[in-house]
Amino acid sequence: MHVSSSKTQRLLAKAALGLVMLLWASTMGAGARQNATAAEGKDQPFAIEYYYKAKWGHAEEFLALFKKNHYPV
Repeated sequence: MHVSSSKTQRLLAKAALGLVMLLWASTMGAGARQNATAAEGKDQPFAIEYYYKAKWGHAEEFLALFKKNHYPV
């Protein structure tokens, strides 16, 4: 069961070409989806979630800073 080096090289070349084509196709599809979603969501409202960590025992300080910095917005 001896495979010649030219057959091995052709097989590797085909595999590499297939991989390159697969990666290229996946990036093309992602770009099209991104453009479509950008056009759809221009005028629609959205919400942003954010999370904070507060140390134990510092809840009052955190709430004071939150009210000062986020409620006016």
